[in-house]
Amino acid sequence: LYTDEQIEDYYLDLGKGQQPTCSSASTYDIPYCNFSFKLSNYTLPGIVICIMALAIVIVSLFVSRSNRKAFVNKKIIEAFTKQKEESLMKQKEEYESLVCSIFPKPVARDLIKKADTSGGLSSSSL
Repeated sequence: LYTDEQIEDYYLDLGKGQQPTCSSASTYDIPYCNFSFKLSNYTLPGIVICIMALAIVIVSLFVSRSNRKAFVNKKIIEAFTKQKEESLMKQKEEYESLVCSIFPKPVARDLIKKADTSGGLSSSSL
């Protein structure tokens, strides 16, 4: 490792136009051509924090996108369910009007009541 005086002299030599020499790479020095960059004690944690922040942003984007898709899918399912219920109610009304047109009122009422208690419309209830 270099002392503060050596680093200061090194940068002063750079300012005077002298060619710096490449130094041997130690643990905290990164040689680049004829220039050596000393890593600060705060550089690595700063880089790690930036990478973690970027990862958090990316993950939150994916989570947000999936939540939006789930919301849209839920609304579509609700719309289809409502449409199916309306279709079943219409079928029930058609069945009741058909039964009432074929049979006398007391018999039709009994058949409709029987169909409601048996849980559905079937040909055996006629």
